[in-house]
Amino acid sequence: MKKIFSFLFALLVLIKMSKRFWSMLNLLFPKLGFLFQDRILMVLIICFMGIFFGSSLKKLEKKYILFMLIFLFCLIFSTFTNLKSDSSFLENFSLLLSSYILVVYLIISKTININIIDGKICEKTILYFSFFQGILGIIQHISKNAIVPIINSQGDAIVSSIYYLNGASSNKIFFIQQAGAQIRAFGMTDSALTLGLFMLLSIAIIFTHDDLVNKFTQYLFLAVYVTTIIFTLTRIVYFASLILIIIYLFKGKMKITKSFYYISLLLQLVVLIVANHVDKISNYFTSAFFSSFISRLEGYKFFLNYYGFSVRNFLFGFDNVSYGNFLKSIYTIDNELLNMYMDIGVIGCAIVFYIIGQSLDSCEENIPMDRAFISLFTFLGVTNSVYYFFSGVALFMNIIYKRRRPSVKIENEKQN
Repeated sequence: MKKIFSFLFALLVLIKMSKRFWSMLNLLFPKLGFLFQDRILMVLIICFMGIFFGSSLKKLEKKYILFMLIFLFCLIFSTFTNLKSDSSFLENFSLLLSSYILVVYLIISKTININIIDGKICEKTILYFSFFQGILGIIQHISKNAIVPIINSQGDAIVSSIYYLNGASSNKIFFIQQAGAQIRAFGMTDSALTLGLFMLLSIAIIFTHDDLVNKFTQYLFLAVYVTTIIFTLTRIVYFASLILIIIYLFKGKMKITKSFYYISLLLQLVVLIVANHVDKISNYFTSAFFSSFISRLEGYKFFLNYYGFSVRNFLFGFDNVSYGNFLKSIYTIDNELLNMYMDIGVIGCAIVFYIIGQSLDSCEENIPMDRAFISLFTFLGVTNSVYYFFSGVALFMNIIYKRRRPSVKIENEKQN
């Protein structure tokens, strides 16, 4: 029973981390569409929360209870203060909560001692989930066919720019009809970036715990993971792979990973400051190689000017999750700090970065790969928004290492 429960828990979290898996199931099985609405997924996750709370009420960590209450207040206050006359509070709040549900889950996992989850089952579920996603991604790239539905009933693409040609990308179907165009491997996720992160996470798990599957399966999985990363055709995934290897070679020491984590966070802020001078900067970086980065800077400047400033919104955000889709713009908020600031303000941002950063402390000192991977969160956040993925990773890490730590402590006591 515990194994089944652990598998279902891990699968739900992975589906949420993928962003579009549930939506694609909705499109694949329209007659069962009511089962695959995002709200149903959130309800299922909340049910697991209730079970966890019920099994661990006697072991509450007061500090994290306070964090959870403050974070939930940020979500409620952001929804309420930005509510428009023609909008529903419950609908907008459910959208915002759904976006940050894994962060709430992560805080809960630090608040209580979850003793009904098998860490090894979670890790195996991640490996097999990523393997099948990778196989699908490889087929997508080779066949130049999305295979899974990517257009919703309104005619809008539910994935990011999966079509690729000479450094340019788009999510418009006509793009693939051009000579030389390719499809990035994306599986049943929202983007090639997300699929690439699943592959990197799984590689980190195999290098960390080589007893989860036999040697042949390890080599098979690694071959699929590496091939999929190549087929994502995504530079940031390649760069993240290189950074992961470098940190691992330094044995992922706590000081190195923590420094990298918080320096990268500072870099996110620096990029936003630099964005105010993008007009001057673009004159010096005219190469096509920098076109994507310049476009991002222009987007940051646009959103900062569009939303303006007020103390209330500075602290609690603009609930961009609910209203961002109505804003007609060619730009997207591809910066973690800016994205979360627009949603939940600096208070919410501070909690998310702190809580995920705390996961670096959850890892055991002799296991460098996990720390190396979680430290990528703020680095990738310089030009992307990936909290939806790394909050899930931090959740898994916290549960897995919390369960292992007591046994490690007992062994150390025996040796002494």
